[in-house]
Parts: sequence; C-alpha cells; structure tokens
Amino acid sequence: MTSLLLVFAPADKSTALLHLGALVCFVLAALSTGSGARRGSAGLVGLGLALYIFPGVWNTLDAAFQ
Repeated sequence: MTSLLLVFAPADKSTALLHLGALVCFVLAALSTGSGARRGSAGLVGLGLALYIFPGVWNTLDAAFQ
C-alpha cells in the first residue's frame, strides 16, 4: 500500500492543495440538488477541472520557456 501511495504522491504541497480543492468542488457539485443548483453545480465542476489541470499546465509552461 505504501508503494502505491508513493507512485501517486503529489510533487509538492501546492499541487496537493489544488487537487484537494478540485475534489471538494466535485463533491459539492455531486451533492447539490434542485433545479436552481444545476447552474451552480456546473460551475463547481468547471472550477474543479481548472484546479485539477492547473499544476500540469504550469509545469509544462515552465519547462517549455526555460
């Protein structure tokens, strides 16, 4: 189990926090109900996706322009 956690460990604390924020957004979107919450849950899904992809984009741009 420990070796599995090492394979999927985040590179640094900021990446871990962004992925945690994405997870929170996804959970809140999944738990929101009702007709008025549909727009809000779609926004949370979009925000979660942005938080999830941001570290990879940042690292790629940093490597490309060094």
